[in-house]
Amino acid sequence: MSVVKNFLTGDSMNATHARFATFSLSAILVLLFASCGLDQPDVINPNSANDFPRATSQSNSLTAMVAGYSITLSKADGQGNWVYTWELENTNPGNGRNNGTYSELSHFSLIEPCFLDDFEEIFVSWSWSTDGVNWNMLSGNPITNEGGNPNNWSCVHPSTTVLKFDNGGNHVWYRLVLNVNYQIGMVDGLLKGGQWFAGGAGCIVAQLPGIVCTLEEDVIYKDETAWGEGARFVDQGSWAMYFELPTSGSKTVDLIAGQYYKAGEVTVEKTNGSYTITISLDDALFEDVEENVKIELYQTPPNGNPSPGSFSFKYTADHSPFTTIITPTTSMNYIAVHCDVLIPVQ
Repeated sequence: MSVVKNFLTGDSMNATHARFATFSLSAILVLLFASCGLDQPDVINPNSANDFPRATSQSNSLTAMVAGYSITLSKADGQGNWVYTWELENTNPGNGRNNGTYSELSHFSLIEPCFLDDFEEIFVSWSWSTDGVNWNMLSGNPITNEGGNPNNWSCVHPSTTVLKFDNGGNHVWYRLVLNVNYQIGMVDGLLKGGQWFAGGAGCIVAQLPGIVCTLEEDVIYKDETAWGEGARFVDQGSWAMYFELPTSGSKTVDLIAGQYYKAGEVTVEKTNGSYTITISLDDALFEDVEENVKIELYQTPPNGNPSPGSFSFKYTADHSPFTTIITPTTSMNYIAVHCDVLIPVQ
């Protein structure tokens, strides 16, 4: 039977009973679950440092609030590898002493992650970012001891084995690429900062979004055409649709695939004459083809069968949510949004 270290005391203990003890802190800890679906995620290129999207697709993401930080973990298919991206954002930056502020994070760790024994075989790369777009590739091995003074420590014992991102900030992204498709879930983790971090504790141990060592099952998909839900272009034949643009604020409609399947949502927001269009998929994927998103704007209600290939605005989306901004030169009142998607076979 295996033996592990108790990360609160440094003492050895039976792995069957190795659960970390309740740690009393003055910090406020609130856990908020977001969606934690287990469907096939988006596809991205794992070989480019900057091709990983800032993906927060609800079908493969999990969010928690810990010590004033919103923590979201998203998973994406990296063309044979699997990309796990954490986004940590301080919801009220400050010195942590007054006005309900929270001080800056210094580093982020997963405590004794479940994949320790197999890490050398499944590890591909790790990196971090300050904007979720430009990534700094890291060298070495992220598995280490938490470290610190063994005679003066808090939260976890310095000898505790962790997966550690030793880069901080008020808004930071961390990325881990593995060659295994694990599920995501709540795991033991550590946030650490300066003197006034976590209400003056300096650190906090909490359940936060992480990787659980349960393998995902493969999902079978089929390709479909999808339209933003609204009125039909024609009464018979084609089921292509368009809808009215918002005159102010935002408007959200369902994205319908194959006439009946809700593949996601389309949100259009009007700001100073421009329209921000966001397509968010549920358990669907963008099909891996060129120009899988096509958009057209109209002054008057359109009629006749549309030809998406001739639409004015064409894009190739590789992750969800996909966002673009269109600024028409004349006043427009209607919009058609066409997508090529993959939906799971029921």
